[in-house]
Amino acid sequence: MALFRQLLKLHKDKGNVPLEDFFTEVVAYFLNENRDILFSWLEYSHILESGNYVGANVATQKTYQHPVRGDEKRPDIVLELSNGENYDLIFIESKVGSSEGYNQLSDYAEILNSLPGYRHKTLIYVTRDFDPKKRG
Repeated sequence: MALFRQLLKLHKDKGNVPLEDFFTEVVAYFLNENRDILFSWLEYSHILESGNYVGANVATQKTYQHPVRGDEKRPDIVLELSNGENYDLIFIESKVGSSEGYNQLSDYAEILNSLPGYRHKTLIYVTRDFDPKKRG
């Protein structure tokens, strides 16, 4: 955490510290550059069976349209994984120094559900504060 704080101090913009965006970019870069750690984390956390993934695309702030309302939504991190035959999709939403937007997680779940062509679709919510959610 000390390294994260030190790096953040270097990127202050006129007193505005974009904590959540900075965290997102650091984590996404790390996962993109360390695929073995990404796959190990997914397997260790029982998020997906990651033993045979051969490719991963890590993106931040990728835009998706809500399937009903048509408004645009941007999950913090999007992971597109491939085992050579199948594709899996993971949205990661992090809350570091901010709160969840109205129906934000429900909207992401609806978007994931509407996207064709993926074997598994998963939504991960990361927060440094305890924020229990009901499974629905």
